[in-house]
Amino acid sequence: MAKHPYTARIGGSRGFSLIEVLVAVTMLGIVAGFGVSRLLVAYGRPTLAHRSAQELVGNLRVARVQAISHNAHYRVVPATSSYQIQRLAFDAGTNSWINPGTDVRTVSLPRPLVFSGATPSVEFDARGLMVQPASTATLNLQDGGVGTARAVQIRLSGQILPPAPGTVY
Repeated sequence: MAKHPYTARIGGSRGFSLIEVLVAVTMLGIVAGFGVSRLLVAYGRPTLAHRSAQELVGNLRVARVQAISHNAHYRVVPATSSYQIQRLAFDAGTNSWINPGTDVRTVSLPRPLVFSGATPSVEFDARGLMVQPASTATLNLQDGGVGTARAVQIRLSGQILPPAPGTVY
């Protein structure tokens, strides 16, 4: 009696049939495809914290340019889950720059993003220099959902340092 080449052999099997190998390779390819796509989503694209930090850098630069072009002081005031850009007015009575209550822009951070740690207000003068705080300021954005964070630094010269890609603070 002749044996069919695709029938399973019990006991004296010497290897796998062609169909078994093809099914195993196909399943392995499908699983690997899902794994690679998830890795690209997790590591290939910027995180929510990184994208929001880039937006914060852009808004800080806008505030600095506005201060220079309008010959005034502009302040960026972070709250827990938002920040405001304010144009300040000079008060001759107190000889200081005050907020007359006119906010240029309020930006809400996407959830679950918040500012973490010390969040100083950053003020630029008409020359584009940071006048407050009196040393380098660091604004930390924390994503509580996935545990990533990004830091944006502002130097006294007004230079705004964006977060380096791939670094987590």
